[in-house]
Amino acid sequence: MPRNVDVGWYEKYLRAKEMLENKSENPGLGSVAAIAKEISINPRTLHRMMAGGRYLDRVKPEASEADVACSYVALETLEKISRLSQPVADDLLAGALANSTGISELKQILEKLKIEQPALAHEMNVRAAKRQNWRALIRKLDVFTSQSGSDFFGVHNGTVLRANRSVEYDAPRYVVLDEKGSIHALVFTKIGGESRSALAVALELYDLAVARHAGGLNPAIWIVFLEESEVMHHLAEIALWAGGSPFNGNWLFLAHTFDHQGEVGLRVLFEHEFSAILADIGRGRGRVAQAQLLWSGAEFAAKESTLLNVGYTPSLPTATSDRRYYDVLIARLKEGNKSPTSFYKGLLFYTGLGI
Repeated sequence: MPRNVDVGWYEKYLRAKEMLENKSENPGLGSVAAIAKEISINPRTLHRMMAGGRYLDRVKPEASEADVACSYVALETLEKISRLSQPVADDLLAGALANSTGISELKQILEKLKIEQPALAHEMNVRAAKRQNWRALIRKLDVFTSQSGSDFFGVHNGTVLRANRSVEYDAPRYVVLDEKGSIHALVFTKIGGESRSALAVALELYDLAVARHAGGLNPAIWIVFLEESEVMHHLAEIALWAGGSPFNGNWLFLAHTFDHQGEVGLRVLFEHEFSAILADIGRGRGRVAQAQLLWSGAEFAAKESTLLNVGYTPSLPTATSDRRYYDVLIARLKEGNKSPTSFYKGLLFYTGLGI
């Protein structure tokens, strides 16, 4: 018989859920991490409580605190079981809620289902890894951006706003405002690994960047990856062919996070890196062919096809400089009389690494 458990987690879940639903009234509590701090609980623990509570909301929306006699781990495990077999999860729900079916038994059932359905289990593991990678990216970026401020993104004495709610479209994680409060840059985040080809994902990201850049205010567009990836390199080549790189527009900035002795930083592809990419393309080592950015069509029943520029007119620019991004940051500091900010610390960090 399963031992007694502390069911107070469910009250905390309901409290956190209410805070999230009413975050417009208190923007400072717009994330699980912020709420965890508010109610003095480990953020990871609250994430797991939220997973268990949200699953119960889906399968038994009429549930009350009196119905919950199990730990959040039981419902969290049951949610994983449901991804492999919803009928099995449905049969286990009553016993799990009453705590008559223990966590160890639920985990044994989960492992058995994983063995029986390896393809689904692999897909579930991939999704879980992607969620972990996404949270890691956001944590790193929040730390870096709070320390570097607007200077790193190209404007002095500006403001960096962080999104405090999720939306149903590809929205920026951060918006950088200039000293007058006008939008200077939009910062998007992306995990590099995808089930689709790197070219397909890169083209989709480029279309997103073009749409946001051409939205009237013409802000700089930043796309930040967790790590260096093929998607990032494909996107860099597309920017060279179609516009946005330092040599043909200078409005699309690509970067990835890195760790160095406990410090979080951003490595930005700039003139130095794009010059090297141009050289590779010139040697026939490019990732994106010019024809891949053209549209091909033919008349019905015709054998010959026609290439058209229906989106981009691809042509390569010439490399006119070979600066790294930190060279530009140093030059900005030397311009005028700029008050010290935490940006100086970040600049010394970058200069020391030679990035």
